[in-house]
Amino acid sequence: LCINMGKPRRAWATVRSAINCALLLGIHRPNQCLEPRQQSLWSQAWQLDRQLSSILGVPYSVPHLHHSLEPNLPVVARIMHSINSIVSKVSDLNQGLTEAQAAASASAPIEEIETEIQNCATLFPNEWWSVIPADSMSFDALYYRQVCKMYFFQLQKTLHLPNMLKTFDDPNQQTSRKITIEACRNLVSTYEVLRNSSKSALVICDLMDFIVFSAALIITIHLLTPPSSRNTARDADDWNIVTHLAQTFRQLAGAVECSVAQQAATLLDYLYRVHHGMYVGPEEYAVIIPWFGKVRIGYVPRRRQTTSLSPQTSLSNTQDQNSSSFCSTIEFGINGATPGSFAWSGSGPWGSQFTYDELGIDWTSLGDIECDYDWIQLFYGAGNEN
Repeated sequence: LCINMGKPRRAWATVRSAINCALLLGIHRPNQCLEPRQQSLWSQAWQLDRQLSSILGVPYSVPHLHHSLEPNLPVVARIMHSINSIVSKVSDLNQGLTEAQAAASASAPIEEIETEIQNCATLFPNEWWSVIPADSMSFDALYYRQVCKMYFFQLQKTLHLPNMLKTFDDPNQQTSRKITIEACRNLVSTYEVLRNSSKSALVICDLMDFIVFSAALIITIHLLTPPSSRNTARDADDWNIVTHLAQTFRQLAGAVECSVAQQAATLLDYLYRVHHGMYVGPEEYAVIIPWFGKVRIGYVPRRRQTTSLSPQTSLSNTQDQNSSSFCSTIEFGINGATPGSFAWSGSGPWGSQFTYDELGIDWTSLGDIECDYDWIQLFYGAGNEN
């Protein structure tokens, strides 16, 4: 329930408590855990712990699984076992726990993990990758198929995002960027199938909405970079992904009063409008998105602009504008590897509110909190004349 209601920190604490009880009971040991029910409980506990730890940017609790993968498990269980086994390796990499192994390895850890991810992809039935009418399937079949695929694409995104941010401006280091963006596209597409089905359109899962929203933000960052640094052939399709997702979020928020979906739709709409010179929102708009980073929209005098991301505005044109003309800007700050590693401690009245609301908190209420980020970038959009 905590996961569905967008409270990953509370869910993480609950799962950690469950794991402690399981360890004390010994059901993590294969020779003591003989009942299928106990095996299922242990499997759910360690897998949830690894997923939530990855989202929060903290170490997972159980380094060894003890239980091997049973060959007669259902396909969903086999896929999730494989995904969450790989999640632990990504977490080790992001927590800086694989430096010794990397020094002794002939290939980079990211390449080794990506190979494991591709091996995991072979566990998916071929028909799962086909596009079929969602309403022709039962709710259970549709839900488990799409959720497994979302976990898979989220795993790819989590692995490659830190390296993508590090090498954003290096045209010779674009592999991670390509894989990350493609994983984000697939993540959003998989989610849209789930939300466009009458069977699952109104399923409440704030954390799932948030994960997909984060993927859309990464696509947006990709689109905001100068055309010289990327292949622009898919720009129109990518902006359609962003705007269509914003519409899906608005419909969801109107139907189930989802704060995450409502705030996500607003921000995606603002980013699209800034880039296309149609922004009419607040002059200063700043949000801190829990377990992602910050986004700040503002204005600078147009004469200070060094580049423009608008296809309708050239640098020479902006330099000819008078000093009273302003250009809108978008500033991003992200901690790619450890998204929860902010400088604030979460104390005081705001800390209590955050502990209660978590993802559902008003993101604009956090805009004046000082945070440290390992990747900060300022983009220029097409400003309106003031």
